[in-house]
Amino acid sequence: MRLFIAVPIPEYVAVELHKAQAILKQFSVHQSFPSEFHVTLAFFGDVSEVRAEQVKKQLKSVHFSGFTAQLSSVGCFPNASNPRVVWIGLEPQASWQALHEKIMHALEKVSEEKFVAHVTLSRVKTNTVEIAAMLSKLVIPSLFFDVSEVLLMQSVITGRSAQHTVLDRFVVEKRKPVAGLFGALHLTDDEKKQARKRMQEFHDSFEADISKKIMGIRKRVS
Repeated sequence: MRLFIAVPIPEYVAVELHKAQAILKQFSVHQSFPSEFHVTLAFFGDVSEVRAEQVKKQLKSVHFSGFTAQLSSVGCFPNASNPRVVWIGLEPQASWQALHEKIMHALEKVSEEKFVAHVTLSRVKTNTVEIAAMLSKLVIPSLFFDVSEVLLMQSVITGRSAQHTVLDRFVVEKRKPVAGLFGALHLTDDEKKQARKRMQEFHDSFEADISKKIMGIRKRVS
């Protein structure tokens, strides 16, 4: 069975991606368009059922931390002058990279290529010059969505398309609200540390500024 690990794309984001596909379909190029959207984190190819069960166990040992993702700019593989795969990039890159590395480490896999978080819009077969010229005009709304689960999926090739089935789901830990000055913001542990550090720096700077002003007042009074 062909397996891959992915993050699903919510419906309201998929609606906008389908609109982008509709624009791409207007060009006289031979393309194939996925009907479902996801962010692939790791791909296995053909594996045995024994290996599939092993992967499930390995993923259950991973502690997934949630974050908010955002659609970014249009990109393509291998490059803009010879587009064969048209995709939408995702931010924040650091969070996606950390998630990818955590999974690869748990699976004891080594990345053979640089990981680029993206959602595939189309695969281009011919006439790539024409489609390359219009990519700069393709505008995608910068939508946000929460990364709330990781999926182990099976891909079955049927004719020219692929059917995807979810084999297992792994829930991502939700962010906890930070009390106090941060109100209802949902922050990761690293973001909490950075926020506290900045608040402390602000406090120290404010305190130093006040001290200087008090000293100035005292000098003028005396």
